[in-house]
Amino acid sequence: MDTRMSARELYERGRMLRQAKMYDRALADFRSVIQDPNYVGKAHTQAALCFRAMSRHGEAAAALEKALASSTLSLNEQMHVLYLLGQTLESLGRNAEALEAYGWVRQADSGFLDVDDRITIVIDPFFDRTTADELAHQDVLRLADAKRAIGRLILDRRVPPAVKMEDVIGCGQVPCPRP
Repeated sequence: MDTRMSARELYERGRMLRQAKMYDRALADFRSVIQDPNYVGKAHTQAALCFRAMSRHGEAAAALEKALASSTLSLNEQMHVLYLLGQTLESLGRNAEALEAYGWVRQADSGFLDVDDRITIVIDPFFDRTTADELAHQDVLRLADAKRAIGRLILDRRVPPAVKMEDVIGCGQVPCPRP
């Protein structure tokens, strides 16, 4: 660590350098600050933001995981770091891991930013884009008609891939009970 500057001063300078898009210099400051136990979580988070801006998403994910492993982040900061981790994993195509990160955020605060939308985006590739409305007769109940939870996944009028309508009783149709 630079002996002339405190960890706080280096951290603040690193943030200013990051905002000025001087990522390499900011990373140098954050690497120095990481040695201070009071700033380890925040410094890893800021380093991750630099890595993301430099399209080094793998390193960003690793830095965010290190930030989460520290005990210096508040609950609110942990939520933001988990959300950033989800976005970063999503950009790496690691959707199952992104879903897990978003799930932790949603469990803590279901109204956090756009976490529900992010979960839907991550889950969507696992489903065919066929909706029940595209499948003819409205007087029959189809596999994906009801919006309901299966486990923790909410199926909203989508058919999971590899599920064919013939797999449902009666060639894809079950007569709807009339009230």
